[in-house]
Amino acid sequence: MAKSLDNNEIKKYLEQSKFLISDGYGPGIPIFLSKGIHVVDFFNQLFTCALLESNINYKKFNCQQLISKTDFENLYSHINDYSGEVLSFGDNMLMSDPLAQTLKEIKKNIETNGEVNLLTISSIFRNKSRGLIPLFKDRNIFPVVQLDQGINDYDFENNLTSLKKLYYNFYESIGIKILFLEAKEVPEYAEYELYFLSSLDNNFTKLGMIYKLSKKFNLNYGITSQVSLVNSGFSGKTLFMSIKNFSEAYNKNCLPPYLIASKILLVFDDLSRKDEIEDELDKTGITYVSQLHNKKSFQSWKDSEMFYFILVHKFFTLHERNGQVYEFDNLYELLKYLENNLRDSLNQSFMHSSEKLQCNLEGKTKNVCLNCWRGDYYGLILLEAPKQCERCGRDIDRAIFTENSNKRFY
Repeated sequence: MAKSLDNNEIKKYLEQSKFLISDGYGPGIPIFLSKGIHVVDFFNQLFTCALLESNINYKKFNCQQLISKTDFENLYSHINDYSGEVLSFGDNMLMSDPLAQTLKEIKKNIETNGEVNLLTISSIFRNKSRGLIPLFKDRNIFPVVQLDQGINDYDFENNLTSLKKLYYNFYESIGIKILFLEAKEVPEYAEYELYFLSSLDNNFTKLGMIYKLSKKFNLNYGITSQVSLVNSGFSGKTLFMSIKNFSEAYNKNCLPPYLIASKILLVFDDLSRKDEIEDELDKTGITYVSQLHNKKSFQSWKDSEMFYFILVHKFFTLHERNGQVYEFDNLYELLKYLENNLRDSLNQSFMHSSEKLQCNLEGKTKNVCLNCWRGDYYGLILLEAPKQCERCGRDIDRAIFTENSNKRFY
């Protein structure tokens, strides 16, 4: 298995590579530089593409960063008191959850449309933080990608199936293996809780969730109880994990090529073959930026987020981020290498993530049905293939997750 990298190593890399300044506005409030913004934008774009492929018709909803205290109090009335996690400005406060705004929008449209799917991509501020790691445990969390839905109650199970497929495929596309964990951590907040379980070093972590919200939210917003309010999504922690996981599998701190909009800096010694080569690259769908070679070309690539540097002269010279250099006599060999390398890098990252998760799960799950289980448990892991209960032989589709039920992890 690839060596696990310390979170601080990734933090240092993100700073040195000019992705962000970790304490730019103060501890836990980073400044994202242009490279970081480019990657975050493409990361968000990958998810919106996944939504479209899943045939989920969504509306992009723009949140305001300041919300009124009245809206905040109405959101969590009779549910929980989160006032200690927010910052106030007179009668307003910094947004700590898009829900206060999206539920208003759902209320406005649900009767007319019958179903409402709102996508928000925002930053939220939480005044509580246990250790500050950019994209991970910052006070200002960015990006926060959230899909809030108002659907008919009888459609909940079908919608849940669609969401599980959406999120599993999205995580696979960025090299992360997840399992789905049913738990009951916030019963006042959600009737049903499903978490995206993955591995962080030698521990478990939750990368996102799907909640069927408590009917108390319906009551607070005057939405009929026949409507299921569904809240799902993930944060910058997912992006951090994708970078960390790829860096471990690749054995070098590096931005994964599948998180980069333009993967190649294509540099020509002369422009005589430019159109021909670009036409062939376009057919593969591999994205690039091209330019005429100059003495600063290689350094500009090193400073960029792009994964490959290709110099076109009598033949093709390719540089990778791990320092490997390859030469190809013809364009066909180069394109074949690029396609295989991009596919293999994603597969290796996903396999590395799978191995870490499987290693952590050893001794932490029991293939036993709830009727036969005696004792506490954290939750239920949805099995990827049916099994039999080890005690009574019944078919089961969930395994007991035996982590300490009194010790929440994040």
